[in-house]
Amino acid sequence: MDSCLYWSVQIGCEYPNALLKRLCQNALEDAGSFAFALEIVEFSKTKPCVYKILPFVVALAKMRKTHVCNWMNRVAVQKLYDWKIAKIGSMPSFNSHDELEFTAHCLVAHIRRDNKAFEKTFGSEARNVMKVYNFVNKDVLGFSCWHMAKRRKELRQEFYPLPEVNRTVESLLAMEVVVPDYCYCKHTYEGAVRKRGYKHFFENLVFENRVYPIPAGRPDASAVGGVEDYEILAKMLTLSSQFKSNREFYNVLACREEFTKTERIVEEQENKYLQMMFS
Repeated sequence: MDSCLYWSVQIGCEYPNALLKRLCQNALEDAGSFAFALEIVEFSKTKPCVYKILPFVVALAKMRKTHVCNWMNRVAVQKLYDWKIAKIGSMPSFNSHDELEFTAHCLVAHIRRDNKAFEKTFGSEARNVMKVYNFVNKDVLGFSCWHMAKRRKELRQEFYPLPEVNRTVESLLAMEVVVPDYCYCKHTYEGAVRKRGYKHFFENLVFENRVYPIPAGRPDASAVGGVEDYEILAKMLTLSSQFKSNREFYNVLACREEFTKTERIVEEQENKYLQMMFS
C-alpha cells in the first residue's frame, strides 16, 4: 500500500488531475468498476490537492481486481475487424446484444463520433457514461465496464466509506522505494529498452485479490492461460504474429468506415438517377 501512495504523490503533487485520470483508467482496467470511475470524475470537479485524492488510491488498491473488461474489449475489436458483427449500422439497446456485440457497436459509434447514438443507447445514464468516456480521453473501455456491470453483480463493488490515510505527503515523498525487476514491463521506458513485450506483461499480471478466483491447482500467471472470460482468446490474439494494437485497428476501421460511407453516397445518387429516368 505504501508503494501505491508513494507513486501517487510523485504524480499528484505537481499534476493532481493527471493522478485522477490515472486512477479513473485503473478503476476501469483493473477493477472493472464503472461506478468508482464515475465517482473519481465527479470528485475531480472540486479540483482537489493530492492529499485529498489519496483515500481514492487506497480504496482502489483494496478493491478486488479483474481484467475481464479489457479481455472482452480486445476480443470485440477483433470480432469487428473480422466483420463478424451483424447490422453494424445499428446501435444496440442494453438488452438487445451480448457483451461482445454491444462493445463492438460502441466501437463503431466511437469511430463515427456519433454522440447521438450513445445518447440513445445509454438512455438516462448517457450523461454519466459520456463523462467517464471524455475524462479518460475517449477510451471506449468505459462503455464495456458500464454494460458488464449491469449484467454482472460481482463488478458492482462497494467502495464507501473511503478509508482514512494517516500519512503526510512529506513522509511519503521521503520514502525509499525499490522497484522489483518484473515491474519494468513494456509500458515503462526501461521495459521498452529491454524489449519486453506482452508475453512478459501477461506472465507478471498477477492479481492477489481477484474478482474471479483461480481454481485450485491452476497457475496464477501465464502468457497463454487464464481463468477469466475472454482471457485466453485475448492473450492469443495479442501474442499472435498478426497482432495489431487497438490504435491500428481503429485506423483500419476508420478507413473502412469512410469507404462504406462513400459507397452509400454513390448508391443513393444512383438510385435518385434511376428514379428520375423511370418516373
